Amino acid sequence: MSNRAEPIRIAVLDDYQNVALSMADWSGLDKRAAITVFNDHLADPDAVVARLQSFDIVCVEIDQIGTLRNPVVDEDPSAASG
Repeated sequence: MSNRAEPIRIAVLDDYQNVALSMADWSGLDKRAAITVFNDHLADPDAVVARLQSFDIVCVEIDQIGTLRNPVVDEDPSAASG
């Protein structure tokens, strides 16, 4: 177990249906984490970076239909490093 004084900060992205916290049992994290759910989508990468800088963990919604792409997940990490 971590000796962190503050809780781990978790961001849940693109929960446009506002169901993420009701679809799973998050109670095991109550004393160890602060969960923030974002219901909106930010298309601007700089805005996404600014929003998520203070978080330790980022959870993304996965499109089950396969028609939408999430640039946070789809980004090629090697492209950024050259």
